Amino acid sequence: MTPSAVGGNAIMSLLGMDVGGTHVTCAVVEPGPTGLCAGPTRRTEVDSSAGAEEILGALAQAVRDSVDPRTIDALGIAMPGPFDYPRGISLIKGVAKYEALYGMDVGAALRARLALRAEQHIVFENDANAYVLGEWLAGAARGGRRVIGMTLGTGFGSGFLADGCIVNAGEGLPPDTTLGFVPCRGGIAEDFISRRGICKSFRDLGGDPEHDVADIAEAARAGDACAARVFAEVGALLGEVLRPFVASFRCDVIVIGGAISRAFDLFRDPFAATLNADVKVAISELRDTAALLGAAELARRSAPSH
Repeated sequence: MTPSAVGGNAIMSLLGMDVGGTHVTCAVVEPGPTGLCAGPTRRTEVDSSAGAEEILGALAQAVRDSVDPRTIDALGIAMPGPFDYPRGISLIKGVAKYEALYGMDVGAALRARLALRAEQHIVFENDANAYVLGEWLAGAARGGRRVIGMTLGTGFGSGFLADGCIVNAGEGLPPDTTLGFVPCRGGIAEDFISRRGICKSFRDLGGDPEHDVADIAEAARAGDACAARVFAEVGALLGEVLRPFVASFRCDVIVIGGAISRAFDLFRDPFAATLNADVKVAISELRDTAALLGAAELARRSAPSH
């Protein structure tokens, strides 16, 4: 199914927003030749440890820097969790970011700051879910019926999609559909498959403690045995974590994004060997715009005329 086949209501003016730990990315999303496509992205820095007024002010300014708020029909926001997405209330606590928003109706606060009209609606969605939907619409997951998307970076996020619809719960799915929460070696998968996990593994093997993931990947490509071993172990563990859910979800496409996906060449083979499944595996094509597209599409679908 192509993106243009999803929906079919009148052309709308949409804005997609992706809220990260240090910045907010926005783009106007409009119909293109094969479906929705994102215009130029605009990135706004945000101090996620600041007070609520400063954070909300930064989010509202990110919108205004991208578009005149009066001209949009809907705003789709990809937001990290925990968050009450249907009600727009933040539940983020204990993760050293956006804690000042805890318990707040973020949607109502943004609506007031942007002076939106009643018919201009705001939709929130988990950032990993928005990402996998974006890749299904116009990226590496096009044509997939049952898709698992993973974002590998500071954390280990994931989203599940069936025929273009987000699946948030069901038998045979991980807790909160987040693969990073799957129990693993006395902890959870995110402890090992993430930026901190890769850096710790490298340090534990005697590697330079100042190296970040990109440095470790560069060292692996240059022949560093310790660095290569770290990525081989990540690949094998990722396949082990994912394998039962590929089977239970009857997945036909896996799409991998996030900063760590740029090192996929270093863990592709051990991942495939451990996964041992007849499934298409693809790297994100849209990268930073995937979540923007997905969030905007969800805002479009929620329109009364849809």
